[in-house]
Amino acid sequence: MDTRSGGSAALAGRWALALLTAAGMSAGILPVDVSYSRGSVVESGLVHERTLDAHALGGTLPNTADYDWWYGCSPTAAGMMLGYYDRNGYQGSPYDNLIPGGMAESTSHGASAPLAQAAIASDGYIADFWTGYGNSGDDPLASGRTRPDGFNSLADFMGTGQDNLDGSGNGNIDGSTTFWFYTDNTALYSYEVYGYGYDTYNRSGMFGIYEYIGYAGYDLGAPDASTAMFNQYIAGYRSMPEGFTLEHYHSEIDAGRPVLLHLDNHTVLGVGYNETDPTTLEIFDTWSTGPHTMTWGGSYSGRQHFGVTLLDLAAVPVPEPSTLVLCGLGLLGLIGQRLWGGLPHRGVFRENLDFDCPLWQTELLCFVANLRRVCGV
Repeated sequence: MDTRSGGSAALAGRWALALLTAAGMSAGILPVDVSYSRGSVVESGLVHERTLDAHALGGTLPNTADYDWWYGCSPTAAGMMLGYYDRNGYQGSPYDNLIPGGMAESTSHGASAPLAQAAIASDGYIADFWTGYGNSGDDPLASGRTRPDGFNSLADFMGTGQDNLDGSGNGNIDGSTTFWFYTDNTALYSYEVYGYGYDTYNRSGMFGIYEYIGYAGYDLGAPDASTAMFNQYIAGYRSMPEGFTLEHYHSEIDAGRPVLLHLDNHTVLGVGYNETDPTTLEIFDTWSTGPHTMTWGGSYSGRQHFGVTLLDLAAVPVPEPSTLVLCGLGLLGLIGQRLWGGLPHRGVFRENLDFDCPLWQTELLCFVANLRRVCGV
């Protein structure tokens, strides 16, 4: 679901039902005939012999996963996100193999060999790609695995700490992960990253999460069409009004979806917000037991907040054939508009790396992005 349009209050009832499902309610508990609103108290009752729960919106997501740093902040934060869905499912569907071997732990802080660690960075990953934090140019490749067929953890798929991700020696130092963003502050979907080609998507932390979820057995759609994930700069970043807003973040939390928050040289997981002061976020920081708090668009531990990564497991459905015909006609119009002077040029930005690609490829992605916006695909 693309939550970047409309306020959260108007859809509070629908999101409350999604939050109840995400909280792991059993199939026999049916939330019916209940009005949900912000600030409501938690209450229970019996309606027509069916158990009823009401949950307040806002606050911190229930039954979350809080993990200690494990060979990279970004795979650790992604592991917490997937650990949440492993523990709770989403909209009535189980996702209990996102952390293989059993239910994801609620915390790995102080735990002995938790399952979550192997999902974040496996022994094979450590043997292949780790020599010490900040190191580069020295991947041991000592596991004996066939790469990438033998990949089995988030850090593998996300490219964390891997020296050569494009065949030209471009990669990540140990502990670091790359996320791409559109420089005009609009959302960059995983299918768009895929469209830029291997050298880009193989260095994309977001696309790596998409790949890991597929490895775990869950279909987010074809790589050239999936809208289940996107990266986006926050509104106001680089003094641009466009971008992902605090209200959008509230909507994600109200819908029962945690959010990856990108700071300078760090990634944390957003799991809630303060009802009294909605600019205050509840986060897990990968460093110590949380939740902790930070200000939206501010800094945390001296690191400025600049972007987000979202995951919506309820992927957009395939449109009807008649809709596809109309969208195809719309695409021809968009192409004509571009050829004779219309659509804006859009770039891709990666921190500390100048990125370029053939102009035709960039413009083709513009057509696809606008097709998605016009047709809702």
